[in-house]
Amino acid sequence: MFTYSPRERMLLTGFVSALALILTIGGVARYGLPKPRWSEIVLAKAGASPEGDEGAAWAPAPPSPEPGSGQPEQRAQDALGASGTSLEPREDLIDLNKASLQELMTLPGIGPALAARIVEFRESRGGFSRVEELLEIKGIGEARFQRLRPLVTVSGGTSGGS
Repeated sequence: MFTYSPRERMLLTGFVSALALILTIGGVARYGLPKPRWSEIVLAKAGASPEGDEGAAWAPAPPSPEPGSGQPEQRAQDALGASGTSLEPREDLIDLNKASLQELMTLPGIGPALAARIVEFRESRGGFSRVEELLEIKGIGEARFQRLRPLVTVSGGTSGGS
């Protein structure tokens, strides 16, 4: 049998580790990482295609002269008004407890995968009680939340129609 010195064992272990790392990186580069199954299940349940956020080919809503019915950014501007605050409830806001997957995907920065996470969060908790709960969803940080906040609202309960 072969006997190796401690230094030879360390070099051999390093060589084998480096080879394994190179082969793993090559395999990931060739075949990509597998997609998580939960997103396919939620998307299938909601009736959308299992494409990722990056592959989303959803066209934005066409601009409209009516206030609140244009692009999401324009709706945010309209929702805030000239003073920057809104005291009355807006009908054009997207209700997180009732919105379909497609409605959620009209929001800025929300693609199919993130919309599916919002629906999954809503179903697991029995609905949103506050808009700020969006921050608990993976992929929604403070900056994205600040863009979404003027565009969404929360009603008393879910409609079940996601």
